[in-house]
Amino acid sequence: MAPSWMLPSPPRGSGSVGRRRPREEDGQHAAPSQQGDAGAWDDTMDALAKSLGPPASFAAAWSRLCSRHLNRLHRTTAWRIMHGALLVNGLRHFLDDRLPSSAALCSHPACMHAQVVETISHAVFQCPAVLPALHWLQSFWEALTAERPPLDARVILADDHRVWAPREAAALWTLVRTAMLHEIWHCRSSRPELAGSLGSAVVARVIQHLQTAIERDWARVGQNVAQMSELPEDYFRGTEFQLQLSDFLDMWAHNDILCSVEDHALVLRLNLQHPVPVPAA
Repeated sequence: MAPSWMLPSPPRGSGSVGRRRPREEDGQHAAPSQQGDAGAWDDTMDALAKSLGPPASFAAAWSRLCSRHLNRLHRTTAWRIMHGALLVNGLRHFLDDRLPSSAALCSHPACMHAQVVETISHAVFQCPAVLPALHWLQSFWEALTAERPPLDARVILADDHRVWAPREAAALWTLVRTAMLHEIWHCRSSRPELAGSLGSAVVARVIQHLQTAIERDWARVGQNVAQMSELPEDYFRGTEFQLQLSDFLDMWAHNDILCSVEDHALVLRLNLQHPVPVPAA
């Protein structure tokens, strides 16, 4: 008998899992979207894509996601958000005929009560569970640069600089923004019930990531990390493993708030209380 991977794919029909548009004759009703269209998968990110105009408008946002400063997982999450490809409950319900309409709802108690569909925009931007983390992001950036970013999906999700762009430390803003989006999605995916301290857990993970990134970059100042490994140096082709002090200061020591360099030593000031306290649990 041939192994399963050699057999032809089963036809998509009733009960199969696949992209579909619910039909009236199915006798089922899709969970309503936030735009009120009950017949097809929809998401506020679709409206964002239209507002951004032709694909050329996205070019700058894509180039910012290619920054070498970004964590690969964070970059991937941001990419999937902009492509409408996060498997939130609303999309999961749309793709799977077998799920009941209640499976499309957000699992936060207030959202369940209000019958709110978990779209991508709701999951990472609108849900009450994530708002404390987003407010922290605003306050964090204001403490760092004296400039408060608007709580606007076009800014937080789509990175539309026509709506708002940081006047300084643009690379750091992209790093913090993508870290926040990834950790929101990570924490939502790992918690079945979205109540309690999700906002504080998200912010704590963002801070830990920033602390690790600062310390990692500091290790590259004045020394070649590739030469510190037991692996052959040729193994590290294509990457700059040594960082100039001026580049480190430009990235991380903005106004000496997150860190500073004193007597050739790193002073890490970023913690759970500085420059902005973690949201209450």
